[in-house]
Amino acid sequence: VGLRLGIGGKMSALFNALPLLAIISSLMAYFFWRKKTELTPRLSLKLAELVQTSQHDGILAAHHDLGDVFRLPGKDSVFYFRNADVVGRICTDSAFVKNDAVYGVVDGVVNVSNLVQPLLHNTLFQKDGPEWKQARKDINPLFASPDFAVVALQYTDRYLETLGDSVELCDLQEEMHIVLQQATMRLMAGVDLTEAAATAYAEAIKYFAHKDMKDLSQADAAVLLKVFPHAMSTVAQVKALGPTSSPGISRSLVGLMLKAGRYSDEEIARTLVNLVVAGAESPAAGIAKTIAGAAASPKVMNKINEELEQVIGTRRVTPDCLGKLRYLENVVKEGLRRYDPATIITRRAKADIELEGVHVPAGSLVAVCVHAVHMDERLWDQPERFAPERFESGDTHPYAWLPFGGGVRGCPGKRPSLTLGKAILSSLFLKYDVALKVPIEEMDSHSAKFTSWARDGVPVSLHFRNAR
Repeated sequence: VGLRLGIGGKMSALFNALPLLAIISSLMAYFFWRKKTELTPRLSLKLAELVQTSQHDGILAAHHDLGDVFRLPGKDSVFYFRNADVVGRICTDSAFVKNDAVYGVVDGVVNVSNLVQPLLHNTLFQKDGPEWKQARKDINPLFASPDFAVVALQYTDRYLETLGDSVELCDLQEEMHIVLQQATMRLMAGVDLTEAAATAYAEAIKYFAHKDMKDLSQADAAVLLKVFPHAMSTVAQVKALGPTSSPGISRSLVGLMLKAGRYSDEEIARTLVNLVVAGAESPAAGIAKTIAGAAASPKVMNKINEELEQVIGTRRVTPDCLGKLRYLENVVKEGLRRYDPATIITRRAKADIELEGVHVPAGSLVAVCVHAVHMDERLWDQPERFAPERFESGDTHPYAWLPFGGGVRGCPGKRPSLTLGKAILSSLFLKYDVALKVPIEEMDSHSAKFTSWARDGVPVSLHFRNAR
């Protein structure tokens, strides 16, 4: 009986323990799943808040604390990667596709984290697959156009002529934005930006640059929509002149899309608005900070002045000169590294995949913060330093420098952007000595988006170079 009671007691204890064993088993399975689908590094509340409120610097700080990979939780969680080899895979591997999710569409306007301003929805750049390949083919001649150098010099010279011998205080970011708006419209449409349209674009950037906009409202959308009628008028103007009426119009975005015959006037106008917004805003921030970065370094300025003296002397800058300005091109490249204006690349995983030992479930977003890659000490010696000579050797990792992204969906504007930068910097530095009104470190008050738009501008003074 005692033996029987002993066995019965043990069996009873075992049955009583089964629920506890089931709980332990479930917990083990849960933690195994968590380890497989999430990352060990977790964002602290402080870091998570920094990422949300100051994304450009917040993600850099998160990588600094957590390493090459971390996961930002949320409704549509994002896996962030920084390792250059993995970045190359994300940009080029067919396992990752365009992130076509759209957030915050209001009245045909979509909120875009990569820019200060929102953009108009349903344009050429929202296309995918065969439609995207055809669209890219239709507009590729634009990015090979010889007009970029001519137009950039024309509008820079026109702007500099308005300044006189000296300017005690000007915001280079705002000034470059005005110059690039006008130049971009000429390149994209083959005609000039009207005064009314220029005012509408300027009002939009001023409105959004100082607005931390998590959700797009109808009032926000209305600000950008004021620009749309001006774009429609431009399309009508080009149609009336004829899309082949001049070389500039024939090679312009509007001319190319009209000649293709597969786009409505509304789609052309929306695409035009977005390219004038993006084509002026991002380069303006980058070029202004590049000028400031160069001006803050006597060593860099000495090399720039020596090259300008050798290549140009006392003449005006011409398109033929720009190709000979090798050091100045490295200055522009370094500006795009150190002050990269738009800093996020996103793709979506087509199927379950493992990256750096981390399981990324199908449908997850993977992202690269370009600024974090550009500030990686393993790729760049003293990355916080402005040092154009780092581009002289040409032996950097192919995915260490990403101002134009990478892969088939990379920005086709690399060469035109370098040309624009060299045209503006050479013309400005030939005429003026540039002095910073505040230390360049104090110009890093970024808008709370993936952009390096300085909230308080890039204040400088300009003084005529008597020696020239």
